[in-house]
This record gives sequence, structure tokens and C-alpha cells, in this order.
Amino acid sequence: MIKKRPFPLRILSFALALSAVCAQGAFAQQLTSVLPTEPPSSLFSTQIGDQDVEVFAQGFWEASALTSGTWSVGSSESGFNAVPFLFTQTPDLYAFLRFRQKWIFETYVTQDAANSKFLLAFVGGDGDLVRSARLGNSGITMPAYPYMAFGSPTGSFGFALNAYDPQRSVSIDAMVRWDGLDWKTRTFFGSSEVDETAIAPRDNVRGRRFVLGDTNITSLELTDTTASGTRTLRSDEYSMSLATGVVLLNAEPKGVLEASWSGSGGPKILYTVSVDTNGTVVRTTST
Repeated sequence: MIKKRPFPLRILSFALALSAVCAQGAFAQQLTSVLPTEPPSSLFSTQIGDQDVEVFAQGFWEASALTSGTWSVGSSESGFNAVPFLFTQTPDLYAFLRFRQKWIFETYVTQDAANSKFLLAFVGGDGDLVRSARLGNSGITMPAYPYMAFGSPTGSFGFALNAYDPQRSVSIDAMVRWDGLDWKTRTFFGSSEVDETAIAPRDNVRGRRFVLGDTNITSLELTDTTASGTRTLRSDEYSMSLATGVVLLNAEPKGVLEASWSGSGGPKILYTVSVDTNGTVVRTTST
């Protein structure tokens, strides 16, 4: 009797066991990529209706190009005379952009450069160190400190920063601004201020100073008569010296200036302003 050993079956069982071990090790191993991480395609992505972005624009920007020409034809010669192009533009555009309730961009473009505005700002919250930062020509100012007033000139370009650290109770205000200002000086002698007025020969002031020719004056009344009626000048509209009889007016009369006073003379017409048939203003001083 011949006996056969089950050798092929043991080989098959060993092969199945080896496959099971390899499969268990393959599922337990974590694969890693050697390629670098790809950066995002954009820094920020939004769409219409998102609450992070607010956009507003209003106005117009009109541009035009004009030209003309003439064509002449004659018996001997002909030609075309062209005028160069004339380009004109009239902007009146306002745009506003707010990003995540903190970043602000605002601009206003107009034909008058003095009224144009540009602003790039950051408005922080209560938990931010920087509470406000502004760059442009609108609202570039600082809080008023004792004996230090910086003001807010219209159209001045610069940068302003306001920061606050609640843990250390430190507040910082900084500003760099270009102001196109003029120097103004005032001169005092004691408690009186000197008022200087420079008058060129071509700017001769008429109808302001008169001499009555009388020194015995106790009272004076000045009237200004125009087409609309007669008006008596108030005491704060002129000054007078009773000793010399000199009258100084604050402004030129608009019609016929007549003076009445108590003394040896008067009444008297001092000055007349009229308009001739050609529309020319005629000023006459009485002697």
C-alpha cells in the first residue's frame, strides 16, 4: 500500500498566510507625498452677495476727442487742411470699497483737483492694537492735545495712525502730513495790535477821508443817498476828529454822501458816486 503526503496543501496554506501578513502591513502604512504643497490660486475669493465685501460707485467719466478740417478745390491746386485732435475729459466719479468691515478704499475724482479725494484706511476693533490707520488726503489729523492743535486742512496728503494697548494702558498717535500753509504774523505793542495796510499807487482809496473845513463841531450826521433811498450812517461806520474836522469812513459810499453838522457850516455834499451813459462809474469829490 502506497501512502501520499499532503505536501501541496501545506505549501498552499503557507502562501495564504504570507499574503494575509503582507496585506495587513500594506493597510497599516501611511503614504506621504514628496511633492511640495501647491499654493492657493488667489489670495482672496468672493462673489456677489458676500458680506465680506461692500462696493459702491456713483458718477460719470466723460471723454471726447474733437477735430475738424477743410477741403479746398481750385483751378490750380487743391488740398486738405486738418486740425489736430482736441482731447477733453470731465470726470465726476465716486467709488467706495469696504473689505471685511475693516479695510476701506475711497476715492472721488473730479475736474477740480482741489476737490479730489483719495483714502486707504484700516479701522480696527476693540481687540486690535491698531485702532485706525489712514493714508490719503482725507481725515489726516490727530486728537487735540493741550496747547497743540493740528487742525485738518482740506486736501492735505499724509498718514495718520492711532494704536492702543489695553494691557499696558498705552495710547499712540502718529501723523505725517504735508500742509501747504502760509505764515501769518501779528505784531503787538503792549495790549494794542498793529494793523498794517499796504496800498499801491494804482489802488488809491477814494471816498473814505474828508475834511469838513470847520473845527467848531459838536455833532455830525452823514447820509448816503442812492436810487433806493436815503440812509443815515451809523456811528460805527465812521470816525471823526472834532478838533480838526476830519471824517474817516469804513467803506466807500454807494451814492451821494452829505454831511450836516452843528457849527459855522453845513450841510455839505462830500462825495458822489454815479454811473454815466456808457456804464462807467464816476466818482466826484466836492471841494
